[in-house]
Amino acid sequence: MNVQEIAYHRNGISGEPFYVVSFTDPDAIDEMPGAGGKMVAVVFDMDEVDDAPTFTNPRTAVFDRELLGAGVIAFAENSWRGDHYDAELRAAIAEWERAETERYMQEAHGEALPQ
Repeated sequence: MNVQEIAYHRNGISGEPFYVVSFTDPDAIDEMPGAGGKMVAVVFDMDEVDDAPTFTNPRTAVFDRELLGAGVIAFAENSWRGDHYDAELRAAIAEWERAETERYMQEAHGEALPQ
């Protein structure tokens, strides 16, 4: 998996925020007819609750961009297991957030984050 771009969306004034991640996965090409391996994921924050079970399904949706562009949104025609991508996507998001914070601190205050 190769992450290309990450964006944070606020989802209006009362909606739940989420990240959109553009990435490639060459292995996806063989998994579904018409798939090109250019993917997009929508990643919502995981709620951390003290009484939550030890495993919670990740709140991650993954689609092939070429199939989306062709209007293919049906289950089993453009369906990808978000749980297969979730850990790597969240790690990329965490690194992106750190880099964005570093960039902001440098621009706004001339400071770098401690390493």
